[in-house]
Amino acid sequence: MPGRLVREHPALLVSALYVFATAIGMFFSWSFMRNFGVNIFVYAEIGDFLLASFKDPIIWVAVIVLTISWYWDIRMSKRWGARNRMRGLRWYGSKAYRRLGYPGALVALTYILHLAASDAAADVRAGYGDVVRVSLSDAEQYESVALLHTTARFVFLFDTNTQMVHVHPHESIAEISFIAPEDANTE
Repeated sequence: MPGRLVREHPALLVSALYVFATAIGMFFSWSFMRNFGVNIFVYAEIGDFLLASFKDPIIWVAVIVLTISWYWDIRMSKRWGARNRMRGLRWYGSKAYRRLGYPGALVALTYILHLAASDAAADVRAGYGDVVRVSLSDAEQYESVALLHTTARFVFLFDTNTQMVHVHPHESIAEISFIAPEDANTE
């Protein structure tokens, strides 16, 4: 039934993948910012969620890899079930296995994205994030802080020296300058 529905209405597949990627992007943003003690849902608006999956390409890579591997696994399970090989592995060809594949794939993806977000947060804490210089409209300036995240209304900065997160509305920011990373080969 789902295969026929997708063949008759292919736009539904594209829409479903976009909704799925948006949910994954929201989870990745939440998981990343959670490492810094910030609940991103408090600061975000609907437009931030609709664009969440485009902020980090790993989200689309994860969605595509998961979709292809899940589809391949389901096809292999059907093929295995039709041939009925090896008694001990009949469960792999069963409908029950294929039904468990949906939540199993989601759990796997959630875990992988959580690990990726934690790893990215650890890199930022270690000083490997996007280093910026920020000038506020009241003449205050932050030197060499990491740009954590942005929403439609807020900018999140992380000071690696004090290990503090600073949240500023866009209206209070006069300028953000990116500092080019130092090349390790330069003496």
